[in-house]
Amino acid sequence: MSTGTRLVTAAFVVLALTVVLRAHEAEAPPQAPSPRPQAPTAQVNGEYLGSGACARCHDVEHTQWKNSLHIKMTKPVAEATIVGDFREGTKFADHDRSYTFGMKDGKPLVNVSFGGRQAEAFTVDYTLGAKRYQGYLTMLPEGGIYVLPVFWHIASKRWVDWKEITPIPDGAHDLRQLWNANCFNCHGTNIVQGYDLNEKKYRSTWTEMGIGCEACHGPGRQHVAVMEAWEKDPASKPQYDSSSKNRQLSDILKIFSTRSSEPRRIYDTCAYCHGNKNNIFVGFKGGDSFADYALPFLISEPIPENDLQGEFWPDGRPNRFNRPQALTLSGCFKAGAVTCTSCHVAHGSRNEHSLKVNIYQGRNGDALCTQCHSEPRAGSGEPGSGILKPSGPQALKPSFTGPGLEAHTFHRADSAGSRCISCHMSDVNWRLLIRRRDHTFQAPVPENTAQFGIPNA
Repeated sequence: MSTGTRLVTAAFVVLALTVVLRAHEAEAPPQAPSPRPQAPTAQVNGEYLGSGACARCHDVEHTQWKNSLHIKMTKPVAEATIVGDFREGTKFADHDRSYTFGMKDGKPLVNVSFGGRQAEAFTVDYTLGAKRYQGYLTMLPEGGIYVLPVFWHIASKRWVDWKEITPIPDGAHDLRQLWNANCFNCHGTNIVQGYDLNEKKYRSTWTEMGIGCEACHGPGRQHVAVMEAWEKDPASKPQYDSSSKNRQLSDILKIFSTRSSEPRRIYDTCAYCHGNKNNIFVGFKGGDSFADYALPFLISEPIPENDLQGEFWPDGRPNRFNRPQALTLSGCFKAGAVTCTSCHVAHGSRNEHSLKVNIYQGRNGDALCTQCHSEPRAGSGEPGSGILKPSGPQALKPSFTGPGLEAHTFHRADSAGSRCISCHMSDVNWRLLIRRRDHTFQAPVPENTAQFGIPNA
């Protein structure tokens, strides 16, 4: 057995034991509720200072970030915009779980009944997410932050049970997902789980509940100290290349500089939270190596009985929201020519999906691709090459503009079929009741659709 396999096996065993123990606890006779602990507050500790420390020098980026979805990932209920329907007496039931919603002491309230058993009341202390769904978290007596098993679907404005969006077993079980046990690697900044083995309680702390500056750039104390020292004594500031070409800029500035780092380091920083993975170790910081902390999902792993969709299409492409792993299959990534920030704006943008351009704005949306690809790649035209070769004495040379565009796409130039994303980014990622575009950028392969049902353009 390889080291990687042993690590995955060990992690699975720990998770399985946790689920079994939690399910056993749910079946135990009800006990008198313990007093609710005081909710932890944000702490500036160690090497982390909080995003406020960045605003003075990086005001434009800080303003962009404050308006982005990153900061809305997890919010105290007093600071959040509640979008779910918490009108008194609102009811919803599905998968043998029933919910009644309301308000208590100015906070949203959820009463949950499992399999017709007596309902348990939970006050909402935090919100989770703000784009596709909004989830609701409650502080349990032992300090665990429980992700309630019901979510508000923002687009359709309705409640959904978590079975609809999470591969969990069927039945009226009371399996509980804890934010500070299952989500703490990514849904906040500098979250310390703080589980006390002796008292069996969580004493979690964090610098910010949302995705702050330091979640991506790493802890900022050393960087701030360097900047303040140079500000007080300008003569101490060394001469250095501040352009994006300087791969040593992160070391000089004592913080992870995404604009000047290697594409792979940028990818690792984004992929750690935006892709599916098996967490092995905690403590990941911006600029660290993904492989030092987590293992990617593998197509060779068995498909769970309660999750028949699996993680991959038969051709090896991820079929869920594992877009970072899909990107690694692209020729652009393998050549070291592309990373997440080649197309996306981490601080947020007005465009959908935080993209540099509006991909729905006709041919202008193809600028994400044509910023690197000036003309179609020449091909042999042989079957299986994925590239057709023009034939005939009057054949136009394929191009991305003008009459040659139709020679490349075989569709009218003003049609959706001539858009880059229509062919090279089909809707192959299915999860959370929505679809997302392929990030392998592969051309359509109709044979795979015919034989395996894999979607294409």
